[in-house]
Amino acid sequence: MRDYRNTAAYQHARGLLAHVYAFTGRSGPGQGAEAAASVTSALRRAAIGAAASLVEGGAARSDGDYHRCLLRAKTALSEFPRLVNLCQLRDQLTPQTARLLLSEQAEASAALEGLIAEAAELAS
Repeated sequence: MRDYRNTAAYQHARGLLAHVYAFTGRSGPGQGAEAAASVTSALRRAAIGAAASLVEGGAARSDGDYHRCLLRAKTALSEFPRLVNLCQLRDQLTPQTARLLLSEQAEASAALEGLIAEAAELAS
């Protein structure tokens, strides 16, 4: 079992998840509230998916499975900027909050790239 908790990728993914929940309160009432809630939900799912895939990778039985978990985390993080942009367009996130989330996402992605490269070598 790999110790995912001490990786920079997991620390940033966990921080990203905490920030997403801190900054995405309930959608207010009124026109478009359902659509706004679905964008917020998708943003949360992306953050959860990245962290969860890293946790799953820690329990992977083979190097190939570990590599696939890391690739799933990368996929979840790759949709994050688009979702942040949509939240901004709907005035759900301030520019400062969006920058913070995107910075954390970029840090998690960069750290994840290193893990993916290492895992690819192990899996081959």
